[in-house]
Amino acid sequence: MRKESVDKAKVVKEKELSEIRKAEDEMLKLVKDSREKQSIEIERQFSRQIEDLRVRLIEEQDLTTKARGAINNQIIALEQQKNDALQQLSEEQLMKEVENRQKLISLQLESVKAGSEQEYQLKMQQLVAQRDAELANKELTEQMKIAITEKYNKLIDKLTDERLKKEANAIKEAISLDMENALLQMQVDGASTLDILNEKVRISSIFMLAAKYIQMEKYKEANIFLDKIPDTVIDGTIMKTNVLAHQEGTDIAAFFLEGKLMQTVTNIQNYLYKLIEMEEETGNHCKAEEIAEITEHMVLLFDLWDYGKVVPYLLIAVYRKDVEKCIQLIKEVLMESQKPWKMVESPLYYRYADTVQGKSFSGVGNNFVRALATEIENKEEYEFLKGNKELEAIFSQYLK
Repeated sequence: MRKESVDKAKVVKEKELSEIRKAEDEMLKLVKDSREKQSIEIERQFSRQIEDLRVRLIEEQDLTTKARGAINNQIIALEQQKNDALQQLSEEQLMKEVENRQKLISLQLESVKAGSEQEYQLKMQQLVAQRDAELANKELTEQMKIAITEKYNKLIDKLTDERLKKEANAIKEAISLDMENALLQMQVDGASTLDILNEKVRISSIFMLAAKYIQMEKYKEANIFLDKIPDTVIDGTIMKTNVLAHQEGTDIAAFFLEGKLMQTVTNIQNYLYKLIEMEEETGNHCKAEEIAEITEHMVLLFDLWDYGKVVPYLLIAVYRKDVEKCIQLIKEVLMESQKPWKMVESPLYYRYADTVQGKSFSGVGNNFVRALATEIENKEEYEFLKGNKELEAIFSQYLK
């Protein structure tokens, strides 16, 4: 009777185990990640065999000592096989990931501009991926790993040197033209030949020293020399940005570049204003109107203060002494000037959000009104507007 109860319990246990394993197999079908699925399959395959052997050790009372030892050895061997299979899966997955990374980099390299910063960064990633692929070989000795690492360090250094030389050559070419223009201006201004030659030698020497320090990765020293190069001779903005990125980080370098962009765009805006006046002066009225449209689009394109869209048309109206149009445009420009310049919402200048410069733009409208009123009162070209009661009323409203 006791034996029948034991046999019945055993059958129930085996049935329960069978159903649990079926449920596990069905759940495995829901796993979508192939690597995870393979890992579970390996774990389950060996664990079930080990579990069955352990059950035999408990239930089979007639096993000899040698038989029990053999079953224990089987369990140990299966544990080792399981670990080896999981390790191999991990290595295969790593190699696959490295291979996919290399393929992606190769595809990206085909679509980028030759000689660009993006190409340089991708080539750097390609070397790192190739190094990782070689180092993934588990049969390598420590000495072999060191040799592989040194090989790729040399290739990375070579790629970096080539990039720095290309940057230096590009800047040299830009310098050649900028310097000749600046020296020509010196000649026009009456400088002697000796002064011109001395200035040429001085600026060339400063630049070469800066370029040399950059190649040596001594960015602090390079920055000192870059600051000595006049902006009117050489635009060292990109070079200085690269130095700042290495020296103080990418965010600081980007902040510097945003400031330079703002300064440059504002200068261009002023150049266009002046060009409008000159076209009006020479009678090229259609050209002046076309430039005014370009200037308006520029405000939108570079996220400048909105009042700048009205100014070019006001310049034209002032030159043509169109009183009615001037008053209409002055109303518009004053209204726009009261709206803060939301420069920090622009992707071009957003790093200025928490700076004094960024916060100061919310209150510059009143300063603009006073400056415009003073200009109209004192400048000869606005003589035709003096004494206009409507205009005086407009300004008195804004200058309260």
